[in-house]
Amino acid sequence: MIGRPGRQTLFTFWVLGLVTCSEARAQRESVELLLPGTEYHVTDLPPDPSGTWWVLYRPSETPTLEALQVVVRPIRGCGDEATDEPSGRAVTVSQAREPILMVRGLPDLSGGPVRTAFVNERGTGEASRVELQWGDQQVTLRHLAAPPLEDRPGRYHVELTVGAQRFELHTDQWHGDGHWLVRWVGDLNRDGLPDVLLDASYKYSVHTTRLFLSRATAGHIEFTEAARFEHTAC
Repeated sequence: MIGRPGRQTLFTFWVLGLVTCSEARAQRESVELLLPGTEYHVTDLPPDPSGTWWVLYRPSETPTLEALQVVVRPIRGCGDEATDEPSGRAVTVSQAREPILMVRGLPDLSGGPVRTAFVNERGTGEASRVELQWGDQQVTLRHLAAPPLEDRPGRYHVELTVGAQRFELHTDQWHGDGHWLVRWVGDLNRDGLPDVLLDASYKYSVHTTRLFLSRATAGHIEFTEAARFEHTAC
């Protein structure tokens, strides 16, 4: 017979769980994600957004990862009518590129072509999906909306299926105007597994992009949110 775990064992599991969550949170906070754009607020951007970033861009059919200089310049934003100081920021790269994403602080990246299965398609409707092939496995992303009922609150969630494995990438509260956008699916860190760049938000004026990296563990795949970039509309 297997006995019940003692207090010391339960405490050890609890501490290990805290350490694991803390390490994952610390890693995500050390990685910065940025998207090209012309209408950001100062507070949307990292404290020092200029400098060298890994930029994934699409020069042709195959996206490429390259270390490039990110340029941030002030622009007049909404609400600037009564001030001389521009509050908006535009984010571009120094060379003429069409970036998919910009990331820094993520280890083990290297330049060159990046295997890509999906780029920049929009999901629509309350139960929409994106389907693609990754090697011999079918990959499906679904955005599901469950309106609130008397016995439960409403929520949005994004579900990812790789082969026979299913993951809930993101869940959020119900607001009635949630939206999602699969920006990119490919192998950013070149470990042979698909990574996902995803917009998912419960509200039309809040835009949150998350970078999920995958890894193989004991014959299974795990997805971790490695970085996020959030900005708000006027």
